[in-house]
Amino acid sequence: PGTVVGQTPAAGTLAAPGTVVDVVVARSPQ
Repeated sequence: PGTVVGQTPAAGTLAAPGTVVDVVVARSPQ
C-alpha cells in the first residue's frame, strides 16, 4: 500500500515546469 505502480511521464523523464504528472498508487484491499 502506498507504492507508486505507474507514472506518466515515466520516472526519470525530464519534464518542463508546469507539466502534469499522473501517478498511480497501490492501495490495500478494503
